[in-house]
Amino acid sequence: MQNEIDISKYASYFHDGSLFNISKLKNEITFQMSSAEVDFSEIEKGLTLSKDHRIRGILHLNNIQSVHLTGEYKLENLFDVFNLGTILDFEIKNKTIELGVLWENYPPKLHTNEFTTIVIQADRVWWENIPDLKPPLECFGVEGS
Repeated sequence: MQNEIDISKYASYFHDGSLFNISKLKNEITFQMSSAEVDFSEIEKGLTLSKDHRIRGILHLNNIQSVHLTGEYKLENLFDVFNLGTILDFEIKNKTIELGVLWENYPPKLHTNEFTTIVIQADRVWWENIPDLKPPLECFGVEGS
């Protein structure tokens, strides 16, 4: 795939970024994510930033070996409960990803905060760069139609 990128060297840019969707299908998990604002000079050729200077796209995890998360919710239910996840920690080491996420809700849902650590080991971890990927309106407290 031409849009496939090793995002591990940019993981630190995702601190204070956003996680706005998680999908699980068979033995693949995907995370729709956006980094915090990035300086163009710090990015190598081949990685295009969004118009608001962020790394945006989908983190793909294929052939899942294990999934561990803190808290009372299941991975596939987090966005049923929360509107938006703010990424506080993101690491990729030896095909294992670790995400520390502060979950938030906005009206009409009850305003709340909760922290979750997600650790997933997979046979293949890769980034699909999508600079124009838009988060769902629900992430910002606006109901979609």
